[in-house]
Amino acid sequence: PARVKEWIGPSRRGTSAREASTDFHAVVFRSWSTGVHDFMASAFEGRPPVERQRYVLGLQDAGVRTMSDILVVLESRPIDAAGLHRQDGTIVDLQPERRDLWTDLGFLETSVPIILVDLIVAGQIAQP
Repeated sequence: PARVKEWIGPSRRGTSAREASTDFHAVVFRSWSTGVHDFMASAFEGRPPVERQRYVLGLQDAGVRTMSDILVVLESRPIDAAGLHRQDGTIVDLQPERRDLWTDLGFLETSVPIILVDLIVAGQIAQP
C-alpha cells in the first residue's frame, strides 16, 4: 500500500503532492499479499529454475518482499486555470484486501462501476 501511495503521489518536479503537476484520486482494489517467491509461480513453468531464482532475488534486492494483484481506478485532477490545485490534493483510497480479486465477478461487476460513477459525479460537481 505504501508503494502505491508513493507512486501515485508526488511528481518528480515537487517534493510533496501539493507541488505535483497534477492531483489524483486513486481507488486501489487489491488481492491478498503473496510472497515474491510464490507470486507468478506459474509464469516460470517449463523455464530453467535459475530464471525464477534471479527474478525473486532481484525483487528482494529492491526491497520487495510481497506482491499482490491490483486494479487501480485513477482520476486525474489537473491544475485549474489560475495554476492552483484542487483543495483536496492527491487522494489514495486503499480498499480492503480481497482473497479472489479477479475471480469474484459479482464484486467486479458491482463495486468497480460504483467507484467509477462516484468519481465521475464528484468530478462534475467540482467543475466551475
